[in-house]
Amino acid sequence: MNKRILKKRVASLLLIFMMLLGVMTENENVLAENKKVDFHIINLSITDSQGNVPPDGFYYSTLFKLNVGFDASKFGDKLRAGDYFEMQLPDKFKFPENALYCNFNLYTKDGNILAKGLVSPANPGGGKVRITFTDYVNDKHHIKGNFNLTANWNKVSYPVIAPSEHEIVIGSFHKGIIIKPDKPSPPSDHILNKYSGQTLTSEGHVRWTMIINTKQANLTNVVVKDQLSVEPPGSNDGIMYVTDTDSFTLYDLVLENGGWVRKNPRNISSQVSFSPDKRSFSYNMGNINGKAYLLFYKSTYRDGLKLKNRAELTSSSTNKVVTSEFVWANSGGSGEAVLKKINIKVLKIWKDNNDRDKKRPQNIVVKLFANGKNTGKVLVLSATNNWKGRFTDLPKYTKNGHLIKYTVKENPIANGYYTGTITGDAKIGFVITNVRKPDKPPKPTTPPNPGAPPKTGDTRNLYMYLFMLLASGAFLFVSSMRKSSTK
Repeated sequence: MNKRILKKRVASLLLIFMMLLGVMTENENVLAENKKVDFHIINLSITDSQGNVPPDGFYYSTLFKLNVGFDASKFGDKLRAGDYFEMQLPDKFKFPENALYCNFNLYTKDGNILAKGLVSPANPGGGKVRITFTDYVNDKHHIKGNFNLTANWNKVSYPVIAPSEHEIVIGSFHKGIIIKPDKPSPPSDHILNKYSGQTLTSEGHVRWTMIINTKQANLTNVVVKDQLSVEPPGSNDGIMYVTDTDSFTLYDLVLENGGWVRKNPRNISSQVSFSPDKRSFSYNMGNINGKAYLLFYKSTYRDGLKLKNRAELTSSSTNKVVTSEFVWANSGGSGEAVLKKINIKVLKIWKDNNDRDKKRPQNIVVKLFANGKNTGKVLVLSATNNWKGRFTDLPKYTKNGHLIKYTVKENPIANGYYTGTITGDAKIGFVITNVRKPDKPPKPTTPPNPGAPPKTGDTRNLYMYLFMLLASGAFLFVSSMRKSSTK
């Protein structure tokens, strides 16, 4: 085979190999940027939406908050943007499926996002949550945080008939809670009562509850009305009562064993009259002779708003107004991290012929700049510290994770020194070199010419000249005598 052809083929194979190697390396880098890491849960608590733990247990309709603390300090400063950990969620809780409530951020005290949370609910309960770190963690250490997840009790898999204790397991943590059926104490004198129930459905709707005539009075010509308002004002776009055929459900309330029990549910959506904007409704109940009722209905909701609700009952003999409000206790979290610190070396070099002219200053001042802005930090260099020093305990990254570019400047130096030339960077250190233009040397005196004849009246060198003449004559005489003798 021709050697030239063989060389070409070998070169082609090497090129293909290098391309494949580049692709493999690139893929490895991509994977490395998004690695799954182990996590360490340091605490777990389960409360209601207000952060309370009832001493006698939770009602099954409670809106729960699962509060989880984690510690990622063992990774030091090795965590990077895209790294994540996952946690299985207990199936005894049902987590919202609406995308609006499945995503949340973990904020630091200064308002930066340490990580992003994503809840992936399972049906009817459980699922998992993924916590993905942002570029805020780059080159930071002692990373810790906590997050809270909003959930309802999984009544499908774990129905509540009587108070019972349940064990909640998250990671290595075990938490016991008591769940009991809804049996609120009967109000003795309420014509009308109302509460939101702190319930948000999977569709993102608020479920409201109106309790009617637990006083068990005889009322005629009863009409109940309800009206929605929003805070902050002017933000009520899209907020209205849900008018679906199954939105309004009326129950009979029957007092049994010291508590009210719901019975005989029926859909009354078609009997309800709505305003044009669907932010108020009325329902004519007629005469309710000693009977008590519970009315469930729903409204839309938007994250960050506070809904206010005004309910009114009128009859031939009485009028009662009550209010309630609702703010979704959304999932969220917080975190903290310590910024990695660096030191920056500075060295002064003099090019002034070892200070020949004795004009070198006793010290010089070096200023530090971060991204072009004066940090206010200075170094004073002198012969005492061998003209070198360090800026210490400096952040390597900004609070939002961007690399800081450090530079230095020297205060001007007089006495004939040129402006210092600065080389290096924050990683290897800075070197500031100053060159001095030397002072002009004194004008030298012209030495006398030894070959010049003496000036008139100058006899200092007369004898020397005579000696030199005589010596030359004697040399010539001897030379001539030697030539004569050889003939």
